Amino acid sequence: MFEWDPDKSEATRRRRGFGFEVIEQFDWDYAACLEEQEINSETREKWIGPIDDRLYVAVLTQRGDRMRVISMRRAAQVEINIWRKEFQDG
Repeated sequence: MFEWDPDKSEATRRRRGFGFEVIEQFDWDYAACLEEQEINSETREKWIGPIDDRLYVAVLTQRGDRMRVISMRRAAQVEINIWRKEFQDG
């Protein structure tokens, strides 16, 4: 279902303490699409959602029948506030 560049995943692991494989634990029931962008003729979606007790932001694009992880990081406070408004206040 998911794929990613192993070098980018490893760079993220060194920089942020986790690799792209954590996307497998992303809780899609409590995820929201924050933004869509067209880059190099492909649609990229920025999603926010929980993994365990933290919120993460993932940039994804559809490639064939798989979702490609472009980047991943912990959510910033402004994104956390948007997520809370969607899921806790909504």
